[in-house]
Amino acid sequence: SNSIAIGKKLKEVKEMLEPGQFGKWLAEAVDFSQSTANNLMRVYEEYGADQGVLFGSAAKSDVVEKLTYTQAVLLLGVPAEQREDFIKEAHVEDISTRELQAEIKKLKMGKEAVEAKAEAERKLARKAEEKLTTEIKRLKMVKEAAEAKAEANHKLTRKLKRSWPRSADRPKSSACSWLVPPKARRLSKP
Repeated sequence: SNSIAIGKKLKEVKEMLEPGQFGKWLAEAVDFSQSTANNLMRVYEEYGADQGVLFGSAAKSDVVEKLTYTQAVLLLGVPAEQREDFIKEAHVEDISTRELQAEIKKLKMGKEAVEAKAEAERKLARKAEEKLTTEIKRLKMVKEAAEAKAEANHKLTRKLKRSWPRSADRPKSSACSWLVPPKARRLSKP
């Protein structure tokens, strides 16, 4: 489109001028505002000759050449990697500027919704991780308490086994008499 050619020429002029002189040159030589000139240069950079890879050489001439300046500028708001598909799906050449703005807004809202959903999922994941961390700490404490209790029971069992009579010392008269500590057996003898 003419916008691409104008943007290319503006970029060439800007590169030839000293830094800071481009705005002055615009005011004196052409009838473009700084923002319009910047938009035209961006249109050239995004849709220009070196962008044939993005659209394919035939697609570039078919799609980009049909864009008006306003459409081309509005489409700068669509990520470059999505632009080609967006132009085809939205039938940009057949819709009004207002309809294009609405389509771009829908695209952005869809992106925002995806980002909001991703953020919500990250928050849920953080909460789940925090909950799991807390549960792991609690389970470690329960395990340590159970291990300490088991160790205390083991020590008590060893102590009881040492204080109870060995099988050779147990009386033969009663099958369970060995359960009675020796001191108690002596006291119970007539």
